[in-house]
Amino acid sequence: MQLIDVGVQRYRCIEDSGVVPIEPGVTCLVGKNESGKTAFLRALFRINPVDASAGFDEVVDYPSRLTRERKTTEGYLRAVQATFRLGDDEVAAIEEELGAGVLTSRTLLVERGYRETAARYCVEVDESVAVNRLRRGLDLPPEHSVSVGVATTLDDLLAALVALPEPSEEVVDLLGRIRGWRERRLSLHVIDTYLSNWQPRFVYFADYDSMPGKVAIPRRDSGTLGRGGRAGIARPAVDGRGQARGLPGRTPSRAADPRGGKRRQQHQRRGVPLLVAESRPRVELRVLQPEPGAVPPLDQGPLLQVRVRNDRHRVSIPFDERSRGFVWFFSFLAYFSQLEEEAQRNGGRELILLLDEPGLSLHATAQDDLLALIEDRLAHHQVIYTTHSPFLVDLQRLRRTRTVTDVDDAGTRVSADLSTADPETAFPLQAALGFELAGSLFVEPHTVLVEGPSDLIYLDLLDAALAHAGRTTLDPRWAKVPVGGGGEPRDLR
Repeated sequence: MQLIDVGVQRYRCIEDSGVVPIEPGVTCLVGKNESGKTAFLRALFRINPVDASAGFDEVVDYPSRLTRERKTTEGYLRAVQATFRLGDDEVAAIEEELGAGVLTSRTLLVERGYRETAARYCVEVDESVAVNRLRRGLDLPPEHSVSVGVATTLDDLLAALVALPEPSEEVVDLLGRIRGWRERRLSLHVIDTYLSNWQPRFVYFADYDSMPGKVAIPRRDSGTLGRGGRAGIARPAVDGRGQARGLPGRTPSRAADPRGGKRRQQHQRRGVPLLVAESRPRVELRVLQPEPGAVPPLDQGPLLQVRVRNDRHRVSIPFDERSRGFVWFFSFLAYFSQLEEEAQRNGGRELILLLDEPGLSLHATAQDDLLALIEDRLAHHQVIYTTHSPFLVDLQRLRRTRTVTDVDDAGTRVSADLSTADPETAFPLQAALGFELAGSLFVEPHTVLVEGPSDLIYLDLLDAALAHAGRTTLDPRWAKVPVGGGGEPRDLR
């Protein structure tokens, strides 16, 4: 099931975001500080959150400018709406039970809002198709087959089956099956049996969700651990690109414990590493006992301490004293790996990742690596991330960029039309283009300066025509850079 568009209304600084198309892989939200990027992601998270407690608080979340509307409106108030598209396998599973063509549309509409804890679903179905499939195979006497055969709705089918004087075992089973559906409605049966179980879960992760240096292990199953704490007890998994940049390594291996519980107690007292991740630098996970006078929850042991050892400097320091970029990267990968493992155990349920300002503390080249990680490692899930860093804007995929703007007297608006963005919102895009131009000028050893973009197009077309004709083309080592407006050409030798 794939998310294809979303809209947020009446949530914090967002009065109406508009309908925002979502890419099948990665969607990038660009906007300045306080434009509403975080509010937009938080609203999306509440569509179907991995944290079941997440919901809409009418007092805290409702826009203050709309207080009068809130007080004068009774009943449900929508806050977020999402449209999903069903895949071929999902449609086939539903049609296997209810007949080909039972879904008149492949889209599922999901809403969440105020004053209702449950989500609202809308799916379009054709009852006549389902009725034909359900009555197929029933062994009915000729005098009763006509009344059952003319039924086109579930109510008509139920009435005809109930009127049978001596129902067969198949009829009794079918009656019990339909009566077990919520409100005896076909659409609700499809939602309850299939769609609500297939709906992807939303994962929200921000900088402040980074894991701490110590975690109280007994709190794991208490439901009180935050994302950072859950990341601390998760098994981290990072790809080779992360290793190349000195970021966390792949899944750590458990140290052997041949002498059983006594050896384990010695490890806990001395803080001997029980888990070691082979990386540069290396991450060590140690089991410790609480220190005297420790503040809750660290006063209850055992504790899991994360330390990072740098073999180059031969020093091991607590994880939360490392650079913020390293802490964020490791925390997210650990938390994500845990959620992915849980999803696999639950039948491979899809995740939609909402990353709020990811890698903001990373160096520019590491942010480029983060983009590659998103493409190579995360994009088999849908990913929506916010940024105002030019290094996290992929110029080769600008179609996936959405601008987030705070409009006077209208609140936050999200748009796929980049041309409508104000200069401050568009600045990361312009800066990214500037960095790419500067890279061509100062990094490429062979550079051809042309007057403007049109000359660049002419050169490319001529080059393609020469190549098609088998003639000599411009050496691919030359980088063509438009410098229109730069003044009269000068001898640059």
